[in-house]
Amino acid sequence: MKNTEKMSKELIIKTLIRTQNQVIVDLKERISVGKFASDIDEDNTLDPEDYSHQNESVEMNQLLTVQLEKAENDLAKLQAIDFSPKSKIEIGALVKTNQFSFVIGIATFPFNVDGNQYVGISVDAPIYSIMKDKIEGETFSFVNNIYQIVSIN
Repeated sequence: MKNTEKMSKELIIKTLIRTQNQVIVDLKERISVGKFASDIDEDNTLDPEDYSHQNESVEMNQLLTVQLEKAENDLAKLQAIDFSPKSKIEIGALVKTNQFSFVIGIATFPFNVDGNQYVGISVDAPIYSIMKDKIEGETFSFVNNIYQIVSIN
């Protein structure tokens, strides 16, 4: 792997970890705000609408808590991935094609690093089973698109 490719891959990994940490911070903050909103003073005179809003807040906090657990699990998975140089498509590979660049191991929204767009895909994604074990120069087809593998590292 060229030195610039190694530095680029390290930057991509750091970006993914930083982004995932920010997702966790944001979810924790939303949960904290939601808990405050769901605590109502039951000694005050309240109408049924107040209780309805409290129930909505509790349900939202439960949903956010599930999302937080998933985000924390995703971060742990990301940190456990072996991102050493790869010669075929497998977990930890950075795959550049003629259309997209993929980070294999965890699903992400598309993101940019140094002007290049990437998307993370998990091994459970349908596209992964099609591209798994392919090497540079090979092609694969997914959803009526043909991808030419330009590089793997």
